[in-house]
Amino acid sequence: EAAEALDAVWVAPDDLTPQPPHNLLLSARGQLRIAQGDLSGGLADLYECGRRNEQLGIRHPGLVPWRADAVRAHRARDELDAARRLADEELAAARDWGAPGTVGAAQRLVALVTGGEKAIVLLQAATAALADSPARLDYARVLVDLGAALRRANRRVEAREPLRRGLD
Repeated sequence: EAAEALDAVWVAPDDLTPQPPHNLLLSARGQLRIAQGDLSGGLADLYECGRRNEQLGIRHPGLVPWRADAVRAHRARDELDAARRLADEELAAARDWGAPGTVGAAQRLVALVTGGEKAIVLLQAATAALADSPARLDYARVLVDLGAALRRANRRVEAREPLRRGLD
């Protein structure tokens, strides 16, 4: 259904002027391609979206999101250096913007490509940043990720509370 909806409004990328609504189309097609298993095609769309955002001076990670999906695609292809680079860029852009919810979501993204104790520290910081944010879905996700990271670190008792709160 998503492919049909996108096909109904799609025009060739060369015909899309660099404007936020058109960049959203590129981002959506990139997400769709990744979901369909076309990681290369999805990444191409997402990077084009990022190039156009740069051209327009758009640094806010939430306005026309693309890096988070690109990070997940790079992880799926086991391209961890590229994933880390983009996650770090996302965190820098979020910190420049300064909204706690955006910063927390970016900290979560960096944690997902970091692992170990450093990831737990990042997830705890992200939890704190998102706790009072209106981004409730991001808050739930980071709580579950924190609980899972604590479990992997064999800190099962500590893992219970964030997992329970994330589920709630």
